[in-house]
Amino acid sequence: MVERDVREEAGKLLVIVEGELVEAEEFIRRLKRPTPNRVLVNVIVICLILASAALMLFFEKWVLIWLIVALLLYSFNFIVWFLPTTKIGGTWSKREHLDLIGTDFKGPVRYLLKRRKMLGVEVFLTIFLAGMVPLCASFYVLFGLGLPYVFYYGLAQGHIYPWNVFSLVTQICVILAFFGLLLVIRPETRGFSRLGRFVKGSVGRARLRGKEALIISVAVIAVAMALLGALFVGAMLLPGGTLNDLVGFLGRDWGLNFILAIFALLVEFAIMRQLQSTSSRKMARELLIGRIVSLKEVKRGLASPGLDLKGFEGAARSFYGLVLLKVYENNFLGRWPVYVIGPEVRYFLDKGALAYMD
Repeated sequence: MVERDVREEAGKLLVIVEGELVEAEEFIRRLKRPTPNRVLVNVIVICLILASAALMLFFEKWVLIWLIVALLLYSFNFIVWFLPTTKIGGTWSKREHLDLIGTDFKGPVRYLLKRRKMLGVEVFLTIFLAGMVPLCASFYVLFGLGLPYVFYYGLAQGHIYPWNVFSLVTQICVILAFFGLLLVIRPETRGFSRLGRFVKGSVGRARLRGKEALIISVAVIAVAMALLGALFVGAMLLPGGTLNDLVGFLGRDWGLNFILAIFALLVEFAIMRQLQSTSSRKMARELLIGRIVSLKEVKRGLASPGLDLKGFEGAARSFYGLVLLKVYENNFLGRWPVYVIGPEVRYFLDKGALAYMD
């Protein structure tokens, strides 16, 4: 690519960068607008948490039903996305939407699956797990609220068999550890890509130190990956058995159990949604602030008079790495906005853009 072509391509990319910058700044302004009745809703949620904790102290069955509902919400939280929602994703015009409808998806998807497998895996994991990051606070509260009472009724009062206490506590701890791992990896900021680079760098450094160091490094990484895999599988699959154990303790008073379960579902859903809304707003704001700073750096690089081919390719990789994923807003009937991470379809359907994505 000659210097003239570099300047021409840089000019085209600069227009796209400026558009993304405007969109991110507009989204930030929307996030800064005060949420209607936020203080009132927070007060109500705090009162619900305190009332539920007090009820657990005097009513053992409420603890069991609370944990059953918490496990159900954890296992099927994706169903929330099927509730009536309004989805907002920046300033994507109707014309762009119509253009994408007529786009051939097969070529870019085939390219991604055949030649960029690791990128495809990262995108899948990010979309799947990044949506759970704002739920960390919700489930820390829901499970953390019931956990002390499991010990109280199981060990102090002897109302729950020790083995069942151990099983239930283990399951809750696995789930909380899983959410803790998400907070460490931060998939919404392409944490899996950073983790992959760290592993690759560690192996490379160990290889330079000799065969023994390489074997030790690979063994440590393999054990760590196995533990992470076990944690992930455990967090996904174990709740089913725990639910059966908890239901067995409720007895056969189905009428009362059903009423309490519906009440617990409403209370826990309100707590979960409000904490999720607050956490996701903070996550979106942090992501967009960082994106704006990085986009401005890319813009300066593309506008530099001394830009060469290497500089252009570096700027293009930085840009497409930033816009690989996008922040979307989902409202529950216009209320309780939740911000989630999803793929930026426009760039995934552009094979030229895919070539610069790391």
